[in-house]
Amino acid sequence: MTGYVQEKIAEGVLNWDPRLFILLPSVGITAIYFLRKYAFQNRKNKGIKEIYTTLETRKDHLPFSKYHPTISTAF
Repeated sequence: MTGYVQEKIAEGVLNWDPRLFILLPSVGITAIYFLRKYAFQNRKNKGIKEIYTTLETRKDHLPFSKYHPTISTAF
């Protein structure tokens, strides 16, 4: 679903004004920054830390909450 929406937005931007390819990502990154800072009280992203910890310790599994079955079957 995300890929579909992303594709439709990209097609619309390309047809409307190609300069928005620069503006829209900047707006998105700024929105993520302010959401993290104010809505989530500047909390660290624990999910990324768990992935790096798993890679460093060479565990063969991630916590169940990080497991997505379509990713493992795609390879």
